[in-house]
Amino acid sequence: MDQRLVELARKIELSRKKGNRQSLGVILECARILEKARAIAKRDFGRWLKERAHIEQTTAYRYLATGGFVRRNFALMQRIELLSLAKIYALSSLDDTRARRLLEGHDQFSAPLDRISDLQFRKEFRVRFPSPPRRLHRHNIFRAAFSALQHAHDTMKRASLNARLLTPMQRHGLWAKVRILHGLALSGVGPDYRETKSHSTRDAAARQRSPSFSSLRAREKKAAT
Repeated sequence: MDQRLVELARKIELSRKKGNRQSLGVILECARILEKARAIAKRDFGRWLKERAHIEQTTAYRYLATGGFVRRNFALMQRIELLSLAKIYALSSLDDTRARRLLEGHDQFSAPLDRISDLQFRKEFRVRFPSPPRRLHRHNIFRAAFSALQHAHDTMKRASLNARLLTPMQRHGLWAKVRILHGLALSGVGPDYRETKSHSTRDAAARQRSPSFSSLRAREKKAAT
């Protein structure tokens, strides 16, 4: 390999690690500020986050968790500061013993912790440390469903604006999925919701009638030949 490319790879790695250190410094400073605010605000901390700090609670508590994680493992700071925030957030969710074993290299992923890509790290991390199933609670159910619907809305809006790029079969597949979603909405959360067996039977039948994307793709290939 051209030696110039080797040198450029080394430089970009150094720049990336420098950026990681700077990003971590900002997060730790935010964590210190949040700790002071929480001590002062006490029960009003959540309201202060929303009305004054304008920061999501999940983000704030992630910063606080990161700050506590770094304090408890300060002896390994030289290794922690080389990692991306995605990896630090993930490690801070583990108990300290497991996190230290990963930081010290006793437990390893498919590549060293400071070299594995964030995408590959997330994949392997989820397999090794699966999240516990969420407790069924109306707030969790609503938030997950609303977020998914908002994402679906944005995606379908983009698809509608670019419908001319889709084949008739692809458009049919999207429309079939929209019909199923509409049926689920009417039977599950609509104004006339009733807990009856007919709803689940109707939804299952609708899912069976709807073609999967893999089947649509196979149909398109067959039509092309």
